[in-house]
Amino acid sequence: MKFTKMHGAGNDYIYVYTPECPIENPAEVSVALSRPHFGIGSDGLILIGKSDVADFSMHIYNNDGSEAMMCGNGTRCVGKYVYDHQLTDKTTVTLETLSGIKTIQLQLGEDGKVLSATVDMGEPRTEVPSQFLIANSVAVRNNLFNVGGYEGTFVSMGNPHFVIFVPEVMDVDLLVVGKKLEFDPAFPERCNICHPSSQWHFAHEGVGERQWHHACLWHRCLCYGCGCCTYRSCWPYLRYRDGWWYSPYRMARRQSYLHDRTCCNGF
Repeated sequence: MKFTKMHGAGNDYIYVYTPECPIENPAEVSVALSRPHFGIGSDGLILIGKSDVADFSMHIYNNDGSEAMMCGNGTRCVGKYVYDHQLTDKTTVTLETLSGIKTIQLQLGEDGKVLSATVDMGEPRTEVPSQFLIANSVAVRNNLFNVGGYEGTFVSMGNPHFVIFVPEVMDVDLLVVGKKLEFDPAFPERCNICHPSSQWHFAHEGVGERQWHHACLWHRCLCYGCGCCTYRSCWPYLRYRDGWWYSPYRMARRQSYLHDRTCCNGF
């Protein structure tokens, strides 16, 4: 099997171009190849194929064998893959995914290869009945809900997230909270549990975060692009007090964009 191992901000997948190398049982292949030490080791398997409605198609299989609707970092890496492998000469590439068609803007380096990529992630959604059953939660205010004893905001970027702002991210026991909420009845399709910091000091350049990726069987995902977009959607309306910014959990309905360098680790 011919494959390419790539990562976007540490979010690493195994990429296969299926017109040249068909995969009959991708879920099983993803589990086997993603296993550390005994496989290649990755967050999962991404299949790149042809499409009737876009330039290319993408199917994502997590390292537990489940199929994901969207991956921001994976989408950016697909853009680099198809351009650097001379499958297209476009620097604006459309990609068919289970969460709709995504547009990737490619930035080229001096060597003519893709240096970085930006993907339009679309508008965050807070009401997706197939992913979040409000009846199985307790409404607190605005878009804040109590699920399993934890207050957070449901946000979908195509795949489901429950965003729980906390004062200090390192105090969160991801194993306990993540496993408990991932399978909560409020989330019929399971859920990614995200913990960004509720405090952003004016001298800081960013906000700390930790996340429980519901389909990471072997290890914790180093970076989660869709999750980063969900944090951003909750942050534009902030309150300043005592040198810190506090989020009142109000949603900003606007397009989210994910931009960073992509890296190809070889064939």
